[in-house]
Amino acid sequence: MSSYFASELLRIVNGGSWHGPSLRELLEGIETEQALAYPLEGRHSIWEIVNHLIVWHNVVARRINGEVTNPADEEDWPPVRESGKQFWAKALKILDSSAEEVARAIDSVSETKMNQTVPGTVYPYSEMIAGLPSHDACHAGQISFLKKILKESGK
Repeated sequence: MSSYFASELLRIVNGGSWHGPSLRELLEGIETEQALAYPLEGRHSIWEIVNHLIVWHNVVARRINGEVTNPADEEDWPPVRESGKQFWAKALKILDSSAEEVARAIDSVSETKMNQTVPGTVYPYSEMIAGLPSHDACHAGQISFLKKILKESGK
């Protein structure tokens, strides 16, 4: 069962999912300035969403590997600390590698462990693992919406 969720996560990130464009397809062609833009006041930028996805890929992988971790608010939505074309490219590479890493971790979870509670939480591994693809798909929708607003505004 865990390999299904690993595959589903990678389809949402890389492509081939039934729901629409993958994260990587949506992020294709996004320039640094667009990734940094705030087309909706009080909302996150595309780059901040990418950073948030990386955080949760890492949190889930670390939890599967036995670490008790709960990111603080500032860790959950890390700001963009260094901007520029090379840093945006680096963020996208980190997104790819974090997805691969968490997919490998998910794939390693036994059926027995799926029913156990994730240390430091109140839910089982199955719920966390099943929720990660949904989390990524939700944020893919946000990126799609922000990308459309940016395009419509000529940015």
